[in-house]
Amino acid sequence: MIRVIIVVSSIILIAGCSQSPEKNKQSGAAPFKGLSRSIQAVKLRLIDSLKRFSGLSSCSLIEDSAKYKLDIATNDGKKVGLIGITDSMLYVFRHSGDEWIQDDSASFETYQFDFSFEYLNDDDQEDLIVYGFGNMHGQSEPFVFLCDSSGRFRYRPDIKQYNPSYNQHTKLFRSFYEGGAFSIIDKEIYHWVGDSLKLIRGAAFDPSAAATQFPVTTFYVEKNGKRFDYKTVTDKTGKIYDTAVWKDN
Repeated sequence: MIRVIIVVSSIILIAGCSQSPEKNKQSGAAPFKGLSRSIQAVKLRLIDSLKRFSGLSSCSLIEDSAKYKLDIATNDGKKVGLIGITDSMLYVFRHSGDEWIQDDSASFETYQFDFSFEYLNDDDQEDLIVYGFGNMHGQSEPFVFLCDSSGRFRYRPDIKQYNPSYNQHTKLFRSFYEGGAFSIIDKEIYHWVGDSLKLIRGAAFDPSAAATQFPVTTFYVEKNGKRFDYKTVTDKTGKIYDTAVWKDN
């Protein structure tokens, strides 16, 4: 599949707004109340771009100074539109009939870097993960939108685990964070309890623990809704951490 990538300047963006705000209203779209006029204007122009590029199965529209990014993707026969306005808001749209319907939005204090469709629970609906720009360790903050039975994507601000994945055979949800040489890293396993994730166990590796002057691995579980550390061991080589929670490949 060929993916079309379009880079535009802010001048072209301003000149390209051909419809009035009234004509750009979409079914299901959240009201613009609370947004600055400049953000409202960018959103309206990008909704217009979504409509103009509706015939494409996949494309990216990137403003040259990274003020925004627009993506259109087709997954399992469903066309999804993403609008990420840098340091402002993230919007998820779904194409239905001849319209782009806004499913949900999230506060977005980053830049839209990438996205993927993944199974994150056991409802047989592929969910959407939008990744912000990577930090100094190359780790990208995830913005998770779970797909409900109607096919609508709903933002879940409570699911902020880095590098999330779900095993449909074991019914376990995994996450991990990788840092630099002197950063604390961790990995965790969860399971779903109703509509919420509950931590089963986790492990964190501190390469320069102040209390011991040696690297340590700390094991923890969830107790009364909070993290409870139940064991800390010296781990000079990191091998204990490597096989904790799950065995690294």
